[in-house]
Amino acid sequence: MGLLIGLAGVAVLAGRGALGGGAWPVAEVVLVAVCYATGPLIVNRKLSELPGLGVNAFCLSFAAIVYAPAAALTWPATVPSAQVLASLAALGVICTALAFVLFFKLIAEVGPARAVVITYVNPAVAVALGVAVLGEPLTAAIVAAFALILAGSVLATRASRPRAKPAAVNASVGERAHH
Repeated sequence: MGLLIGLAGVAVLAGRGALGGGAWPVAEVVLVAVCYATGPLIVNRKLSELPGLGVNAFCLSFAAIVYAPAAALTWPATVPSAQVLASLAALGVICTALAFVLFFKLIAEVGPARAVVITYVNPAVAVALGVAVLGEPLTAAIVAAFALILAGSVLATRASRPRAKPAAVNASVGERAHH
């Protein structure tokens, strides 16, 4: 239930404009969502014995190879500014490489189902930074989306109650009947 509530919050955050795209961008977003949902399961079940840094290095190298043709075709005519290059380096090292290392540790610590919740929090953080740093407007829809995302995240990550064993339940019912 928590994951569905969080997903509803992300949908509210994306707004009606998210549905106005063409088929290809929508398919790409769906593919990314499927990969985020299944990736932690694969890591937990198939790659948990391998060192996280090595798995990350392989995955990021593979992604670089896949993106290389598109990068070559869209290479800029002039060298970007030092600020742009520094931003790209920071995004690559901090927001991608370090984030993936931490994500693998999170999967190992809390399990794949709970680790996926971070993907709901990411858009909320991005919008919060847009409001705080870039002065973007804070709307009622954003506040509602935040409430849904946070509520969904709390529900999805809370500890589940241990179930009573049927024998213990029957024994306690039998004891109460004798008293």
